[in-house]
Amino acid sequence: MHYQLTFSIYIKYLTILSFHFFYLKAKDVVSGKKPLEEFIDPRVRDDVVIEDFVLILKIAVLCVASSSVGRPTIKDVFEEMDKALRNTTIKVQILSSTIA
Repeated sequence: MHYQLTFSIYIKYLTILSFHFFYLKAKDVVSGKKPLEEFIDPRVRDDVVIEDFVLILKIAVLCVASSSVGRPTIKDVFEEMDKALRNTTIKVQILSSTIA
């Protein structure tokens, strides 16, 4: 029983630690302190529209702000995500029509 409790606490600690690391790295990319290349998975780099990826990353960073004053409303999140989806859809359509 003690082992399970200790393991559970360890897993929770790792989860919090990885979230914090992810948040700090994303925040540094959004603020321009670190290049996007340090954040984006190179396996999907060519499959995403970078501008829209950065927009979604910015939204994600704002959503987990420590103060509710800095967080966007769900309406703002939806509008920004919708904008990114529309931009990506248009860019993919243009790209596929030039290839065909």
